[in-house]
This record gives sequence, structure tokens and C-alpha cells, in this order.
Amino acid sequence: MSYTSKAEMVDRFGELEMIQLTDREITGLLDEDVLNRALADADALLDGYLRLRYAIPVDDATGLLSMLAADVTRYLLYDEHPTDIVKERYEKALERLKEIARGLVTLDADSADSGDEDAATASGTVAVVANSQVFTSDTLDALSL
Repeated sequence: MSYTSKAEMVDRFGELEMIQLTDREITGLLDEDVLNRALADADALLDGYLRLRYAIPVDDATGLLSMLAADVTRYLLYDEHPTDIVKERYEKALERLKEIARGLVTLDADSADSGDEDAATASGTVAVVANSQVFTSDTLDALSL
């Protein structure tokens, strides 16, 4: 499962740009092999962040992952010479992925935790469980003899 697709890339960025970025043989056509490789690389990058919180691949109904994957894929297709806007969108996508990994942004998806942790621990907050009181005034009085 890919987080974005050829059709979504063309819809977001236009067919001409996708042809320009993938047509390494100068055929005038979109090279699906080049695009599919970039899509797979972007998926691997997203999965690296997502697996910290979710079972992968993540089925995200909000479309956030599709947008992030599209920006990452586009950046990867630019190779060594991305435009400023492409680089900026890529960096923002990475920031958002880091926020997802830290639990600051949540997705409407199944969590990767095993269910052994309670909600406080799974959300990244600290939970403390204390034992009953060890020293009381009676036990302290007994020690002072």
C-alpha cells in the first residue's frame, strides 16, 4: 500500500511536472518506474517515523499521509536540485512526521502499541505507580529505640 499514488501526484503537481521529473530517457512521457521508485522510497521514509506509534502501513482516512508522501516523493524526484518551495514543503513534511512520531499529532489509525500500556503511557506521558507507604510514624518510632 502506498500513501500516495501516480494519480494523486499528477493531481497535486500537474502532469507536466511529473513528466519533467521522471522522463530520464527524454521520451516526453511520465516514466512510471522512476515515479514508483520515488513513491516506494517516500513510503519507506514515512514508515520509519510512523512505526514508532502505529502498525504500518497506516490507513489514514484524513489524507494527511497522502499529502506528506506527495511532498516527500516530489522532493526525491528533484534529486540534487529542488526548488525552494519543494525543499520547504519537504522540510515541513519531515517536521510533521516527527510530530506524529512524538505523539503531538495523531492519526485516525490503529496504534502500534501492544495494548499492555495504558493510555497515559501510550500517549508519551509519564505514568507513576507507587507502592503503599513504607514508613509510618509507628515504624519510625520503632526504629528510634
